[in-house]
Order: sequence, then structure tokens, then C-alpha cells
Amino acid sequence: MILINGEIGWDITFAEFQNELNKETGDFEIQIASGGGSVFQGIQIYNAIKAYNKGKVTTVITSLAASMASYIALAGDTVKAYDNAVYMIHNASVYVSGDHYELRKKANIVEGLSAVLAKRYVSKTAKTDKEIKKMMDVETYLYGDEILANGFVDEIIKADESGDKSQALALANETFKSCLSSTHTRVTEQDFEGVKAYLKSQEPEKTKEDIAKEESAKNALKVNAMKARLSHKEKENNEK
Repeated sequence: MILINGEIGWDITFAEFQNELNKETGDFEIQIASGGGSVFQGIQIYNAIKAYNKGKVTTVITSLAASMASYIALAGDTVKAYDNAVYMIHNASVYVSGDHYELRKKANIVEGLSAVLAKRYVSKTAKTDKEIKKMMDVETYLYGDEILANGFVDEIIKADESGDKSQALALANETFKSCLSSTHTRVTEQDFEGVKAYLKSQEPEKTKEDIAKEESAKNALKVNAMKARLSHKEKENNEK
């Protein structure tokens, strides 16, 4: 069994997780209690789980799987949650500073990441892309049986003691916000570059047809620009 507790990337790093994963030799379980953390290391952990080929992996949400932890949970061949656990999805979020060029660049990376997360949520739940994006936009919290009803897990485990929904949601929100605040102060340029490289690797390979279309579009732009310059020059000459 492997535990993913606390902040991903700090309380448990990808290197630590990979080291534990290498020790497994058959079917095993990953227990998750996390408010999220590093996006880049979270993706690495997710991919490591998906690449495991020595047996079946069961992920179990024991208390909270929020933000990046909600994505990691879906890497299991079977996904379970306790009936007093909380599951939360939202758009990827980072703290950045810089001029408008820098902000646009980072915004594109974060938007691309949100699209990657949404794609996995859609494939797991069979909800539409529009439905998932709406849930992510409003920062959706699900409790117990609601997680199963929305298709994010395959099974609900009955806890020994019944939980209090309002209390669990309040604690989950507090844990997530604390984790988000902590993550924002720790994100490095290397994290952004890692995510950027990952998103690039997810792009479909261009066919000869795609390349030809791109070249044709570029040539058309050049021709239009040349025509515009000639037209402007001709106008100036007529006005003289």
C-alpha cells in the first residue's frame, strides 16, 4: 500500500512515490488524503500509476481528494471512496507576476492544463465536456455517495462511523485553500516549463496534410500583407 497524504510535491514528492511504486510487485492499493499540490509532480505521479504493469492498482479516497489529488485518484484501475470522503475539482490555478506578455503566456499554459484535467474527468464520468467544465468553473465539492453518483469513483466504502457532510465540506475547503496558498508560493519556473513540455507532448502528431495546410495559411498571410502594402503605397502615390 502507498499513501498520498498532504501536499503533493512536498509532503510526498514524485521521487518518493516512484521509489515506493518500484517496490510493488502485484496488485496494490493507493490511499489518498490530499488537498492537492504541485501540478507537474501530480502529473508525473498519475503517469507513473498508469504505467504500472505488474498488477492492478486500486485508488481509495480516504478523506479528501481535491485539485491535483482528484486527478491522481482517477489513475487507478478501480477507484473507491469512503462514504464520508470529499472529492473536489476546479480549474488549474497558479500565482504569477510579470507584464501582460508573461501573464498571457502563463494563462495559456494553465488553460491547457485545465483542458487536460477535464479530458480525464470526462472519460471517467461519461459527462459531457461542457458539464465538466461547468463543474470546474464553480469549484465543485462532492461528498460520499455524490462522488459515485457523478461517476468519479466505481465504489463507495461504508465507514465505521457516519460523517457530517457540512463539517466535512468545511474542513475540505479549508484544507484545499491552505494547500493552494502554500503551492502558489512554491511554484517555480521549472514547474511551468515542465507543464509546458507535457502539454506539448500531448498534442497530436501533425500529418503531412496538416503541415501543408499550415504552410498554405502562412503563404496566404504573406500574400495578403504584400497586397496591403502595395495598396497603401499606391494610395500614397495617388495622393501626391
